[in-house]
Amino acid sequence: MSARILFICQCALWQDSFGKQIKLSLPECEGTIEYYEGVLRFAQWKEFLVSKEQDLILDDLEVENTFSGVAVDLIGTIGTFKFVVYFTHPERNVPDNLFNPTDSKCGVIQISLDLLQTQFKTAKSEGKTYHEILTDFLTNDRKSKIWIYHPRFERAVSLAIENLQKGSSNFKYTVSYGKNKNHLNYLAPKPYKYESVDLSRSHNFNIEINQPLKLVNFECVMCKLQWEGYEAGGNQCPKCKNYLYSKQIGTVATK
Repeated sequence: MSARILFICQCALWQDSFGKQIKLSLPECEGTIEYYEGVLRFAQWKEFLVSKEQDLILDDLEVENTFSGVAVDLIGTIGTFKFVVYFTHPERNVPDNLFNPTDSKCGVIQISLDLLQTQFKTAKSEGKTYHEILTDFLTNDRKSKIWIYHPRFERAVSLAIENLQKGSSNFKYTVSYGKNKNHLNYLAPKPYKYESVDLSRSHNFNIEINQPLKLVNFECVMCKLQWEGYEAGGNQCPKCKNYLYSKQIGTVATK
């Protein structure tokens, strides 16, 4: 049985199991600035820290709700801030809306379920239940969690840019979440004509995304029903009444 199916089977138990509160162990939130300066225009990278590893308690927990126009798995609160959890697997990616949520006073975490299948396979030999493994995975595993949106990211970017710009000339940059994926130990030359976008364009903080509604085709992996629905919010199976069973199988041809 795949991790996806086992995950689905546990969903109905989450709300009763966790009640209105859950502990999450969160990874560091980091960002990377790729920048070019001066005449030679060498590409350089600067990583900066937004928040350290931490353990948080989410209150007022809700399972299977809507946030920023899309269906999400868990929503809780930390003080006055909302906190969103979105689960991913090879057939389920993070919606674009969560990278730029309409409510900037929030945090969004992606939790990959890829490692669950191996853990479930060893459950019997280790004398553990699926529920125990799932609970431990959600509350303690940091490696499977990635920050999608952090409320202090914009401030951290501004401070990092301010420090880099001191004494520099002809400065251009782009910003992204996470560490530098190039893993280069040298400076790679770039053509002088390269012009990266400024911060407000490379990372649209606090800007609401108003995209036209797009019709797509969905299929339920449990009952095999297929239907048409909007890409944002239309993935609930009409028969099973649950969006977690659905996967997108294509787009609706325009007439």
